[in-house]
Amino acid sequence: MECKAEMVTPLVTNPGHVCITDTNLYFQPLNGHPVHLSNPGTFRDLSKPVGALNQERLERLLTRYQEMPEPKFMYGSHYSSPGYVLFYLVRIAPEYMLCLQNGRFDNADRMFNSIAETWKNCLDGATDFKELIPEFYDEDVSFLVNSLKLDLGKRQGGQMVDDVELPAWASSPQEFLQKNKDALESTYVSEHLHEWIDLIFGYKQKGREESFEDLTEESRSLAWNNITKLQLHEQYKIHKELYHLAYFCQETPLSSVLRGITTSFGRRQDTLMGHDDAVSKICWHNDRLYSASWDSTVKVNTINLNAVSTLLVSGTKEGMVNIWDLTTATLLHQISCHSGTVCDAAFSPDSRHVLSTGVDGCLNVIDVQTGTLISCMTSEEPQRCFVWDGNSVLSGSRSGELLVWDLLGAKISERIQGHTGAVTCIWMNEQCSSIITGGEDRQIMFWKLQY
Repeated sequence: MECKAEMVTPLVTNPGHVCITDTNLYFQPLNGHPVHLSNPGTFRDLSKPVGALNQERLERLLTRYQEMPEPKFMYGSHYSSPGYVLFYLVRIAPEYMLCLQNGRFDNADRMFNSIAETWKNCLDGATDFKELIPEFYDEDVSFLVNSLKLDLGKRQGGQMVDDVELPAWASSPQEFLQKNKDALESTYVSEHLHEWIDLIFGYKQKGREESFEDLTEESRSLAWNNITKLQLHEQYKIHKELYHLAYFCQETPLSSVLRGITTSFGRRQDTLMGHDDAVSKICWHNDRLYSASWDSTVKVNTINLNAVSTLLVSGTKEGMVNIWDLTTATLLHQISCHSGTVCDAAFSPDSRHVLSTGVDGCLNVIDVQTGTLISCMTSEEPQRCFVWDGNSVLSGSRSGELLVWDLLGAKISERIQGHTGAVTCIWMNEQCSSIITGGEDRQIMFWKLQY
């Protein structure tokens, strides 16, 4: 079966309509008692996201969050995604589920079998925080009924997956949807719907657009496992060479000025006189801007922070790599490991190692605890910049190529043609799915991973 991306798009409903309200109307009264739309206890608390409705589960999530290394997140999945939409629509759009899951339906016990089971999973499950879709407030009941007589599998108890099991208070799918619509138009929902809107779309919303993607370690591992499948998505020509990519943009290495530029309009927002000589590298983290400059007797060419902002690594024009403890403002290690300028240096995600590259063509791995140089690989040309996950490296070379390195195998896994001049800077998003590079050819290139 051929699966085209545009086929799935219509089914991924607009988040603005996804579960305008998740009233518990049809979940709470499972004992056959009548539904009372005038009783506030009938409805979910619309001032809280699904993940915070169960206080016991919320406390477990908060404990996990506090013990988690950076970058921290509360929920490991989004409230709406193509997979969640198709979970509800499998009975009327089986072909899309088959496309999404490589030609197979999900395990029978994980299918959309019962309203009560679905609510229980959303309330108690460790990874299930999905909201509803507009079909729950429409008139078409076909997504609840297996009218196509699909073979959706047999559950552990022996029963076949067929129609969705409804609550006891609904005598038919039609009555179920009608009461959902009545609940949506009830006085309680009218008075409290704005609280849910503030959470999902309003001032209480936090995070970037990237927050729609899964931020778990599994997603990052998947991305790095497919790093050789990087493909150019878009590219733009700029008027000056680009030497660094961050929330602040430095257009030229010959300036001692930091310029803030709005990403919405491309206008200069602020100018800071930060140094007496050229600014060579900047890092932005937790509302703090760290900058490196050539205004000292030893010229600092690059800097980088570890994930929790407790350590800083700097590389000098003289070939030294310095590791600093920011909590005590002390120098932990000073390692002479390059025969010329250090081009770039960065911590591994677990902060145990530092990788540095230099004009001498070396890629050096340093143990943070001891300051020992533990491995060295040599390339045929300098690697000006890189990103890495601790095992694999994506670097930008002087010739303009992007190279994928396998550190454990001590080899180059892939060569990707990029710029016509040296790659001067590289940036990767938190999910490791999007990459931006800049080069001496004045091109900004946007790359995407293809799975």
